[in-house]
Amino acid sequence: MTNIFRPKIQYIWRRTLDLLFPHKCAACGTAGTAFCDACISKSSPAPATTPHIIALFSYRDTRIRKALWSFKYKRNRALAAVLAKLLYDYFLEEYAESKIFSDAKVVLIPIPITKQRKKERGFNQSELLVQEMSFIDAPMSFNHVLDVLYRMREAPPQATIKNRAERIKNIKNIFAVRNAHKIIGRSIIVIDDITTTGATLEEARKVLLAAGAKEVRAIAIAH
Repeated sequence: MTNIFRPKIQYIWRRTLDLLFPHKCAACGTAGTAFCDACISKSSPAPATTPHIIALFSYRDTRIRKALWSFKYKRNRALAAVLAKLLYDYFLEEYAESKIFSDAKVVLIPIPITKQRKKERGFNQSELLVQEMSFIDAPMSFNHVLDVLYRMREAPPQATIKNRAERIKNIKNIFAVRNAHKIIGRSIIVIDDITTTGATLEEARKVLLAAGAKEVRAIAIAH
């Protein structure tokens, strides 16, 4: 029973802390929220990516960049709930009538990081986004799994590599799948915070399809 209820208890505890210690917008400093509605509404939409990869906002937008920087490097976990709600709303609007709901619940999978990187940072930002999306998913539109896609090695950040061919080489064979029975024949959406060229998400997509997934798409906060 403890394992079943622990995530929900953690969620309620974080919400309680949010009420006791209100946040300020990571972009403009407005009190009361980790990322205010005004900044969200003014943020620039992402440029086009690929048919299988979608991003919500442009990383060139200062507001988005500040929010993601605070989330990823300043450990501002309160932003996870706000960003996850944006992903969730887009998810329902974009896919509610889609054929990917025709068979079974969609599976959400976060882009993994290595154990060492997670130890250094204290969390995996993509994993937090997936967990928060699950917490707010009252209709139970999907399942989330954290033990299928894993990262076999660390690699230099994609943003530090300018040449596209080198980017692709950098992340080639970086992911692997375990517990494949959880995704065979299922529709999957991979979640990440930032995508640059899309090479990382495409690599994850390729590995999941090879493991038996029926369909794989990806959504990121920014591109």
